[in-house]
Amino acid sequence: MFDNCPLSEVLAELRRYYPGWITSTNAQLDRVAVTGNYRLDNPLDVVRSLAQITSASLHEMPALLILN
Repeated sequence: MFDNCPLSEVLAELRRYYPGWITSTNAQLDRVAVTGNYRLDNPLDVVRSLAQITSASLHEMPALLILN
C-alpha cells in the first residue's frame, strides 16, 4: 500500500518484483503523489495503471518499462 508516496518511490518498490528495468525519464512525474493498494505480484499491470492515472506515456520493451 502506498500513501501519498512520490511516484519515484513507488517505482523503486516495483523494481524489486519486475524481472527487468523500470525507469522514469521525467523528474516532474517522479514527484507525483501516489496513493493506492497495488498487487505487487504483477508489476507490469501496476505500471500500466500508474501511467494511465498520471497521463504518462509508457514505452514497453522486453525487460524494460519507461514512463515519460
